[in-house]
Amino acid sequence: MKNPRVKVSRLRLTGKTAFTEKLYTFFLGRDRLNRTDALWGYAFSAFWLGGFLLLTVGPFVVSLVMSFYRWPGYGPARFIGIHNYEWIFTKDRLFRQALSVTARFVFTAVPVRILVAFVVAWILSHKLAGVTVLRSMYYLPSVVTGVAVAFMWMYIFEAQNGPMNMLIRALGAKQSVGWLASPRWILPSFIIMETWTLGSSMIIILAGLKGVDRTLYESAHIDGAKGYHRLFHITLPMISPSLFYVFVIGFISAFQMLTMPLVIFGTGYQDVGGPMNRGLFYSLYLYNRAFQAGRMGYACALAWILFVIIVSITAVNFYFIGRKVYYEG
Repeated sequence: MKNPRVKVSRLRLTGKTAFTEKLYTFFLGRDRLNRTDALWGYAFSAFWLGGFLLLTVGPFVVSLVMSFYRWPGYGPARFIGIHNYEWIFTKDRLFRQALSVTARFVFTAVPVRILVAFVVAWILSHKLAGVTVLRSMYYLPSVVTGVAVAFMWMYIFEAQNGPMNMLIRALGAKQSVGWLASPRWILPSFIIMETWTLGSSMIIILAGLKGVDRTLYESAHIDGAKGYHRLFHITLPMISPSLFYVFVIGFISAFQMLTMPLVIFGTGYQDVGGPMNRGLFYSLYLYNRAFQAGRMGYACALAWILFVIIVSITAVNFYFIGRKVYYEG
């Protein structure tokens, strides 16, 4: 005869009790050994998990909540619903300017940087005299602080006696170029700055080039394949995971460009993006609204719009480009 207590306990394991049991099994496992290992794992990672929840998830949620409030960053906040978002999309002219400047910068600077990084990595993948020193020199700009780099480029692009204009005049130009002082040349100047810090991208692509099986090139050479055939049918497909990673990370970081324009154009309330706001990057405008204009709730709304844009573009990249990436094996 079956034990009626077992039947009753099974009937009780429904609803919230069943859900709790599933969570318990998912996080701690089914047997005693798995639960002991899981508890030790959570104990060792408790500090990281606490910091993640407190310093990442917490501000993440708070910023979403504050985007529906009018809050200067101190004192009481007043709930205004979606007014911040309505104002951004309907009446904020500088928002459209900042988004336009950032989009043009991202969709130009990132492909240029990856192309130059690939060329440099391909050159440095060969056995050259002093190649180790050259690799270190190309990687060095990636570890220099952004503030120091910004001051360096301010000196290089100085309108009258900067090294860049001195070089241009030495090549025969009669007039100097107002790199950071001219609305026409601000965006090309930042593209040059972004391309200069190609060290991290170059290292990743170089690692991908070093990982290509040399027998593939030997087989292609025996079959009579030309150099450009080997490039497009062997090299690029084999290093496509490295290129895709650099591409996605480059887009995400370029959308968050802040240090360079912040140092170069200052933090004033007016003309924060330089002449005609041609250097008004999105993150710079967000910083200006939060800490200069004292509109922290409005800045939170801007931050969440940027988050949605970055996530959307990343998803599109994974859907259309990620499916074409070749993963060996």
